[in-house]
Amino acid sequence: MSSTQIFKVTQEGLVELAYEAPNSWRGAMNIWILIAIEYLDTPETQAPELMRYSAVGGAILASSNKPGGLLDKLWKLKKDPRLSVADLVTLLTTFDHAMVKKEHIPGVVGAFRIFCAKHIDCGNLQRQIDILWELYRDPDCQAVCWNQTSVVAGVWTVELTWDKLTGEADERPYDINRDRGHWFIFESVAKVLSEEAFQGLMVQGLVSADAF
Repeated sequence: MSSTQIFKVTQEGLVELAYEAPNSWRGAMNIWILIAIEYLDTPETQAPELMRYSAVGGAILASSNKPGGLLDKLWKLKKDPRLSVADLVTLLTTFDHAMVKKEHIPGVVGAFRIFCAKHIDCGNLQRQIDILWELYRDPDCQAVCWNQTSVVAGVWTVELTWDKLTGEADERPYDINRDRGHWFIFESVAKVLSEEAFQGLMVQGLVSADAF
């Protein structure tokens, strides 16, 4: 079964796989479907309720890399003022090369908690919350990041050489001190996220820490 992979950035700056949450369809895809149904007006999101979830999921898969497709519309929601703060942060965790600094992990947990409270089925986010708290307590962790499906490998590795005969690559872990491409969620939304909203997410997250 595929999984949502959560990586940690070590104190040395290297990205390494830390934990996996089973069933990647219950991760990013579930988030995309629920957000699309709430915020987008398309034939799929307006389908009869019993068919809506699968209709939107199919449309997302079919629209991969198609300008103007449902997936493209989902990406553009990051600039949509209608999105709640929790929905925005939850959505951004599914974007490529997104990272969260350790001190901001409670903010992500808070966003996930609010998202789960709004949706009866929030997929594997509860497992992700458990994992994030484990990493929050890890002294060797300075940040976290995701690979939304284990089916796609190499998201957080750097290919050095490729052997055409064997089909094998020589790789090294992504290093935030030397590699470029990663970005930090809370820094990217700083212009639209008020201090009050940010603290609200942090409080929601820290409340759940009492269970750990």
